[in-house]
Amino acid sequence: MSVINWGKPKIEVAPVASDGTIGEYKEWPTPVEDTTQLTTELGDELLATEEGGEAVDRRRKKGSATLELALFVKKGENKPIEDEDGIVPGNHAVRLTPEDPECEGRVIEKSTVTVTETWNSAEGSRLLYSFAALKPKTGAMVKPYLASVPTPPVATPASVTIAQTGETQNVTFDKAIASLTPTAAAPWLTVAGSGTAWTLTAADNSTGSALTATLTATATDGSVATVTVTQPAA
Repeated sequence: MSVINWGKPKIEVAPVASDGTIGEYKEWPTPVEDTTQLTTELGDELLATEEGGEAVDRRRKKGSATLELALFVKKGENKPIEDEDGIVPGNHAVRLTPEDPECEGRVIEKSTVTVTETWNSAEGSRLLYSFAALKPKTGAMVKPYLASVPTPPVATPASVTIAQTGETQNVTFDKAIASLTPTAAAPWLTVAGSGTAWTLTAADNSTGSALTATLTATATDGSVATVTVTQPAA
């Protein structure tokens, strides 16, 4: 896991209604490498001066923020959002999740979106999107955002001993499992099942020593857990 919020970002965009309500976020394609950039700028400084130029007071206008990224134009893929001559109608929210979703990302809850296109012989066409932050319904224009990280699946039991050849042990999970596979070759072990119910069957152990396998359980939501399986020496 990362310490800082760098790396390949996940970009999600949602429409914003006239009353500030944010619609459903949809994930965008992965941006071109090193093109995703959030920039904030201080507002103009206002200075009150007396005759002779001495400063009496100063203040700043509100700052601005822009999130920019580029997408490759790929065969058979539509634009992630429709525009009219480079202007995307309405307002949109955009949120950025870093490569490690446990690190803090950023969200702009209201923005205007523009897009321009470039082409060169080295990389073909790119769509350059710019999200210019506007004052949202509440709070700051750019807010911290932490993605919801799914909890790992829980196996019952998490450690299994199969004492006899042909013996079957059942393992159940608290959520649906997409795959349950050994982390290294384990030809003596057969794994079968789907969803939350799986069975483990051992073949003959003629090695004269105990056998151990670690199974990786990958849930349908992407979370991961492990199950340890042991067969004692015959």
